[in-house]
Amino acid sequence: MPIELEKLLQVRPVAYHTTGRLNFTSIRDRRALMSTKLLVDGSRYASLLAERRVTSTTIRINGRDLQIRDQRPLHSGSLQLQGGTTLQRYLDELNRRVFLWPGTAAAPVSPGRRHFDHYRREDGVVVLRVSLRSLLAANPTSEFFVEKCNSGAARHNGGRPAERGLNTFCLLRDAYFAPSDVVEFSFIDRVELPPDTEFSTALEGPWQALA
Repeated sequence: MPIELEKLLQVRPVAYHTTGRLNFTSIRDRRALMSTKLLVDGSRYASLLAERRVTSTTIRINGRDLQIRDQRPLHSGSLQLQGGTTLQRYLDELNRRVFLWPGTAAAPVSPGRRHFDHYRREDGVVVLRVSLRSLLAANPTSEFFVEKCNSGAARHNGGRPAERGLNTFCLLRDAYFAPSDVVEFSFIDRVELPPDTEFSTALEGPWQALA
């Protein structure tokens, strides 16, 4: 039986998004999250979409500096692609999505906490927190996907490579696993942020309204 939305909202009622301090002002001004593809496609930075990014890169779009994150956690040697998917096709799928970590009001799931800690050590981060129900209501025509893995990371586990492919990203009607197995949310291109979105520089808060 696929995941029912109400059951997911009971188990994973809150969504988190980690961003760099450099990007936070733009996010707050537009009250939306945008995919890497939407930000750079058609610009002089489009080459950032052409291969796995091994470093984070600062770009300038519409008079603003933004940081495009690296994709170092996606170790190609630990990646087993499914169904004839090529590495570039999988990277394209990652680049066109906006990702959020599910959790409760207390904290995101453990991969989200590790992600926050990793980038906090590097250059400081801001984390956004929002009710999943509000987020879905603010994006009524957007397709909502759930993943049972961190789709942007691949490491050997017990000697086995991580399996990834287009079926990593599941609409609820195709997600035949438990709500408690969901460790990632994603949307295509852009996510509007509702009025109850909050932000902090630490997972434990204090939290402030994004508005």
